[in-house]
Amino acid sequence: VSPIQDRNSDNSSHPDIITETEAQNEGGLGLNFNTIRLYRMYPDQIDYSEFLEGAAALGIYVIVPLTSAFGHGVLDRTSPAPKCYHPHLFHYGARALKKYLKYPNVLAGMVGNEVMNDEKAWKAAPCVRAYARDLKLYMARMVE
Repeated sequence: VSPIQDRNSDNSSHPDIITETEAQNEGGLGLNFNTIRLYRMYPDQIDYSEFLEGAAALGIYVIVPLTSAFGHGVLDRTSPAPKCYHPHLFHYGARALKKYLKYPNVLAGMVGNEVMNDEKAWKAAPCVRAYARDLKLYMARMVE
């Protein structure tokens, strides 16, 4: 299985992802794109500089996740506000932003990927909003 096809892996940590993306984009497959959205990244565990720099060299923008499926990056959709916004979540997001925003091709950060995808999860909506607000304030302070 190609790292691009494997939806259960952290595709951007695979060393050949840029080479394979370039080959598919130029190899007559008709893949004309300029943006990739990643669903899983582990900023505390993996260095993504090679991937992000390679994507930039190809003119590809990247949308990065600012939450994770486990650990400190989880926005808990099973708990009502304010319990869904764990104290470690902001620090996880701030660390991720600090690592990713230095790359000019990072287009955006995804805050609430599939958090509110059923009726029960809507109780977490205030946490998604608060997390996005806090990260925006953090980014504003970073550029001052």
